[in-house]
Amino acid sequence: MKIKHLFLSLLLVSSVVVCSADVVYSVSEIMQVYESLNLSHRELSAEQYTVRGYVTKWNSGYPNYQNADFYIDDTADGSESLFECYRLRGVEESDCRTLQVGERVEATAYLQNYNGKAELCNGTFTIIPDNDEPVVEECRFKQLEGQTSTQLLASLNLLISDHTILSYIDTRADHSLIDIKSDGTVWDMYSLCTFYPSDYCNNSNYSTTTECECYNREHALPKSWWGSSEDEPMYTDLHHILPTDNAANQQRGADAFGVVVGTPDWSNSLGSKQGNTSTYSGGSYRKVFEPADQYKGDIARIYFYMLTCYRDKNFTQGGQGYRMFTYNNAVADFTVSARQLLLQWHRDDPVSQKELDRNDKIEELQGNRNPFVDDPNLVEFIWGMYSGRGYSCDIESLSDGVENISGSSQTAATKKIENGQIIIIIPDGRRYNAFGVEVK
Repeated sequence: MKIKHLFLSLLLVSSVVVCSADVVYSVSEIMQVYESLNLSHRELSAEQYTVRGYVTKWNSGYPNYQNADFYIDDTADGSESLFECYRLRGVEESDCRTLQVGERVEATAYLQNYNGKAELCNGTFTIIPDNDEPVVEECRFKQLEGQTSTQLLASLNLLISDHTILSYIDTRADHSLIDIKSDGTVWDMYSLCTFYPSDYCNNSNYSTTTECECYNREHALPKSWWGSSEDEPMYTDLHHILPTDNAANQQRGADAFGVVVGTPDWSNSLGSKQGNTSTYSGGSYRKVFEPADQYKGDIARIYFYMLTCYRDKNFTQGGQGYRMFTYNNAVADFTVSARQLLLQWHRDDPVSQKELDRNDKIEELQGNRNPFVDDPNLVEFIWGMYSGRGYSCDIESLSDGVENISGSSQTAATKKIENGQIIIIIPDGRRYNAFGVEVK
């Protein structure tokens, strides 16, 4: 069987030098191969192909298989995830383990077209040492280089605002399938309830206050804040529509997000809570909803997206929107208190694989992405510590926060990019973000 070699690189494939016995295919050529395969019958290619690259995302491995549904590309940051490697058997017994994101692999297998993706099936793979080739960090937003906060907001708005407007039924988790875990349960960021897609609230239990009875749709930015119009694009924007336990959703209501002080009026086992706050001053109503710590960054980046995508919308028209937003000269902005809160949550809870996967799935359905998940440092250039400076993809040009790490020195620490974020590694192996907060 002749083995064909494909080096996954849009930029370098034409200049790769290989042995004369090998055939090197461009990305466009290989796309033509898999697009020609019969989708419905899971048809395999006639010959095998060899690809090599970095693991950028994965689900849990199965017995006797090296990881189901892991993706590889040659940039290590997920920007060229062209192939999904599906249940490839390990060459060595030691290969039958769960791969880590960032590991380099070489896979040899048949090509298959499944759900419009090129998959590698019924093949083998090997682990390639990390030092075999240098990791290439790609910048997703090179076109924004040098732009400052106001310019960045305008450019990002143009980049993400022109997207597909979905029907409301398509925003349900059992229709969009973007918040379904690998075990088939629904990913609820408000509770620890176990829901399956079919557990969506129906007419008889839609108003239940019993925890874990059913789930519904939560607009992370409540629709009452923009006047409750269902004709606005925010109404069906998947980036801020979340499946949540109905009881927890009702506890939140249209409250602003904030930090609860003292004994909460309500809380659950996940750590979501509702109660009095000191986050905001003024007004007679002082209640807020506080999400669990592991989802505070998710909520913050959703709000950064919403403000950027819908800069011309007035989010102070109802509920507690005025606590988090302002609207002057037909332009939305954060209140000082909300900006400080969201920045803190963004810094304390880095981007997770869940957010990256969700971003990919929403792009497939809606046609746009949350740029603050792709490059979390954009937040700092617009609202945070780099505000006023020109945007840069250069990791060495950004403050590394080492001075905030006790017992470390700036010269002894190393920096790398993980999930778009600066990670500082000190000699004893501990890891911190750019602000000196330890990352577990």
